[in-house]
Amino acid sequence: ELPSEASCSICSEYFRDPVSIHCGHNFCRACITRCWE
Repeated sequence: ELPSEASCSICSEYFRDPVSIHCGHNFCRACITRCWE
């Protein structure tokens, strides 16, 4: 299991091109982009 601070809560993988959103959570850019569409 990956450490929570190093993994995306959407895909559960290590961050790929990580971004932080206004609340401070981090996600892969592709994951959060798909969620916002």
